[in-house]
Amino acid sequence: SNFANSSVCAENSCYNNNIPSGVQNVTQCKMESPAFVSRPHFHLADPFYKEQFQYGVHAKEGAHDSSFWVEPKSSIPVKVEMRLQLNVLLRKVEGIEYLFKNLPEVMFPVFWFDSEATLPEHMAGSLNMLVMLPTIMQACGIFSVVPVFIIFFLVFL
Repeated sequence: SNFANSSVCAENSCYNNNIPSGVQNVTQCKMESPAFVSRPHFHLADPFYKEQFQYGVHAKEGAHDSSFWVEPKSSIPVKVEMRLQLNVLLRKVEGIEYLFKNLPEVMFPVFWFDSEATLPEHMAGSLNMLVMLPTIMQACGIFSVVPVFIIFFLVFL
């Protein structure tokens, strides 16, 4: 499962994601900055994240999903819709507790983005030809073998 912690998906244990599911810890990716990735508005994440806020976090089915459309025979992506949110973990910092003495630890959304890529219309014909190529080659093979058998039977019979 995407963004699942290791208690939900054992294969994700390598990410050291020891937080509620729905947010991916990417701290180790960029100079150990407290960065975390999720779906927008914590869509499909553990309710823990939405409950940190009184208002402003409202996930919507469809509007905050990502999708990856793949042509099944060739595995070529034809459409990708990616919606992700960048979050930072806010917590008390040693040495400046007086500034944030009442700050609870919060997974704070910074921004989210929506990106879409689609196979260009002018490439659709090429993709269709690529998908049909094995069938065309099989047909060519059958049609080239049939005349050989006909000639063989005419010559030797």
